[in-house]
Amino acid sequence: MRELITGVFKHTLSNGMRVLLCPSSRVDLACVLTWVKSGYFHESDDVSGISHLIEHMLFKGTKKRGVGEIAMQTKALGGYLNASTTYDHTSYHTIVPAKFVHEALDIQSDVLLNPLFDAKELEREKEVVFQEMKKKLDQPHAFAREKLFELAFEKHRMRRWRIGTEESLLTLSKDRVLDYYNHHYTPENIIVVVSGKFNADDVIKTIERLYEPMTRVEGQVSQGPSEPEQTQPKMKRIKGDLSQVIVKMGFHTVPVTHADYPALSCLSILLGKGRSSRFYKTLKEDKQFVHGVGCSQIAFQDIGYFVIESEVKQDFVPQTEEEIFSEIGRLAREPAHALEMKRIHSIIESSFFRDKEDVMGQAMSLAYHESMGDYQRVLKQIDAIRSQTALDLNRVAEKYFRFENMSLLEYVPHELGDGAEVENRLDSLKKRVEKKHEILKEPIESLPRKPVSPLSWDFTTMKPGSKSREVISLEAGVTLLYQHVPGVPLVSIHAYFPGGRKDENEKNCGITQFLLKTSLKGTENRTADEVFFDLESLGTSVHPESNADHFGYATSLLSEDFEKGIEILSDILFNPIFPETEIEKERSVVLSLINRIKDDMFYHPIELFYRALYGSHPYGLPRNGTPESVKSFTRSQLLDWYAQIFSFRHLVVSVVGDIPKERVIREIQNGFSLQPDTSPISLAEV
Repeated sequence: MRELITGVFKHTLSNGMRVLLCPSSRVDLACVLTWVKSGYFHESDDVSGISHLIEHMLFKGTKKRGVGEIAMQTKALGGYLNASTTYDHTSYHTIVPAKFVHEALDIQSDVLLNPLFDAKELEREKEVVFQEMKKKLDQPHAFAREKLFELAFEKHRMRRWRIGTEESLLTLSKDRVLDYYNHHYTPENIIVVVSGKFNADDVIKTIERLYEPMTRVEGQVSQGPSEPEQTQPKMKRIKGDLSQVIVKMGFHTVPVTHADYPALSCLSILLGKGRSSRFYKTLKEDKQFVHGVGCSQIAFQDIGYFVIESEVKQDFVPQTEEEIFSEIGRLAREPAHALEMKRIHSIIESSFFRDKEDVMGQAMSLAYHESMGDYQRVLKQIDAIRSQTALDLNRVAEKYFRFENMSLLEYVPHELGDGAEVENRLDSLKKRVEKKHEILKEPIESLPRKPVSPLSWDFTTMKPGSKSREVISLEAGVTLLYQHVPGVPLVSIHAYFPGGRKDENEKNCGITQFLLKTSLKGTENRTADEVFFDLESLGTSVHPESNADHFGYATSLLSEDFEKGIEILSDILFNPIFPETEIEKERSVVLSLINRIKDDMFYHPIELFYRALYGSHPYGLPRNGTPESVKSFTRSQLLDWYAQIFSFRHLVVSVVGDIPKERVIREIQNGFSLQPDTSPISLAEV
């Protein structure tokens, strides 16, 4: 069989533990990742949350390292360690300077094989987990998503609160925790991945010495009860102390290895990823029913679930739910056209390469796909996605997005009340959906399936980049910072100006952020839709950045698309037109964002802190402005601000990636260096 991924070495220890080694010299770092088949799906109801608790306990001392010494010794190496628990696994990772990879393996193997599970530390960690449970109640989207799963699943363990309950955790004794650990942390359930700069022969010897003493344990890990087919729609409204309405809609689909999974992945991008997605364009841009919308296809080895998530304006909840079904039905009338399919493929391919940019991404990707049966399946999956046609997408949409297969969760402010009876609301929604779908029953022609050249990947090509960063002065004062980093066919572009927020005051605070966002909403050469579609067709987006002392834009894209990316970025920089209609749309978005930040347990305290620290100085003003300042912004004001702060003679552009210097200079020279500029560098003293 042809190797799709070269440069990866797979080895199985005598005890059944799988090892993947991915050596490359691109960066002077190494990542040690341990993937354990122990997650929420493997817990019976009486020990719900135990996997996450064990994750905490493994850092609380071993037979030769006391409490705190694991983190302290890792930091002494210049390293970083962390862990996470999810539905189907727990992972532990350590990133260190490459020369300390053997020490990192020693620490992580000790953590994995020799935990103490001290009874007093166990009780302390239970309290830590209880606090995590309470924090989730302050995260509206996370809370609503788990409530959707609770509604949608009757039997499967997906329906449970992920990290358990206080009741289940309080009953867990040291002996119970040890018993679970001994039956789940076994060689056949563990994958160890090492990526980065190291000698494979030396590392495999270290792994054999450290991990082979671990013995096999008979028996299989239970996945729990299977889920019966859903035959009736479900709906529930939950009231809470929040300012926005969150609507979550979901449909049962298929496991990750099912033949329909690639088409469902394509649908999640077509409908809900990016500003060119159908849900975003219809629900947010055109009808302005929502503050945000997206969707995702969640899949594991035994189940799959398609989730559509939105923040809805209070007056448009029924309309939004109806319009979601309308967009699904529209697929039959307007199947994905060639450019939409290209956009999907570009996003998938770019995502694959971004996973390869750092040692952590490499290790996680390899471990995940190996846990699903074969680390090379990532490329097989991408090839399957690239071979999908519009007809495939329509077929799976019709198969799974059925009304009786739907579950609908509304999380609303207390003042909205309970709403009408669930049965009446479901009946009303069904009738409205059926009426809209009557016009969508025209058959579509089957589009030919184009042959796809299989992707491949060679980690041995990942060589170290130039350690020097060149500073190059271009025309009109533009400064180019360049560094060549070969191996991954991606390039990162950042364009920054000095000033911006530091020049704002109480009356116009937030104008820099507002200007940057509206500059993406249309140029002299592109409409707003064309800007986002052209970017997403390259598998990328442009991120406006408004920091305390500088502002600008950042993007990352495939090296082969560099010229096109520079052309679009240059158009945004030099030719924004700030359409009145887009200004009003953005004003509504920002005012809603300012209101929603008050619900955010992280960002709101930070804003209050900076206000208390700096007072009315620009550093103390909110990044997004105040309701009063945002309401005052006009097109004329934005044009004036643009003319004042976009000081092109002080523009700094950085380009890092797998691309020749001559090509970069040529395109930056053509795109960024031809504009006259007489604007000052700063408007206010700091």
